[in-house]
Amino acid sequence: MTDLIQTEQILNEYQDVSISQIIGVELMERMETKFMFNYSLLPGIIDELKTYYKVLSVNNLKLQPYTTIYYDTDDLLTFHQNHNGKSNRFKIRIRRYDAFNTRYIELKYKSNKKETCKKRIEITDLNEIGIEGHKFIESETSLKFSELHETLTNKFIRITMVNNEFTERLTLDTGICFKHGLQHVEYPSIVVAESKKDSITHSSNFQVIIKKYGIRPINFSKYCIGMILLNPGIKYNNYKSKILQLQKLSV
Repeated sequence: MTDLIQTEQILNEYQDVSISQIIGVELMERMETKFMFNYSLLPGIIDELKTYYKVLSVNNLKLQPYTTIYYDTDDLLTFHQNHNGKSNRFKIRIRRYDAFNTRYIELKYKSNKKETCKKRIEITDLNEIGIEGHKFIESETSLKFSELHETLTNKFIRITMVNNEFTERLTLDTGICFKHGLQHVEYPSIVVAESKKDSITHSSNFQVIIKKYGIRPINFSKYCIGMILLNPGIKYNNYKSKILQLQKLSV
């Protein structure tokens, strides 16, 4: 994994926020803007951000490991919906917040207005989705849980920030890894950043700063990227330019 020591040193200069403080900025309904860039730019970017943002710290840990397990149908319904940019699409996943020792089933929707809505329930048994999880998925989608199976696992290290006004949440993911079965691919030198705001919050110091580095928004899904990388022959015509950009940035 790319050396994180310099990043940690800069993050230690930030004002910390706790989980309880950041709960109000969960933004389960939000507008998302994503960016992708090489890790070499990260220290400079977060050094500029520290005037405008606070960083989430859990047990003095600011670089927090996450694991996401995606579920899909045999014919990859949600992959194709997301690859094709279908309106009112969704993804089904289990998100494990390793630093918090919590795990959720999450349904992530994208509306025809480009707004993202996330619904979730906590799983108390880390090894079993359970009846409540089955009911949750079946009540929120048209699918039966028996139609679903694990298709992709995604691991990464996340930095979570909130702006000083508590109106924007910013995540920066690095150490990105995709795997399924014996297949495995890593992108340690890539950062995926995401600015999350409600629909009435327009300003973002992060987006102003990142523009100076020549980084522009990119519309993509980690799930689609991972599925394409690990499944040769899968449809990916709408992602050709994104895969090329990913390969170029990882050099």
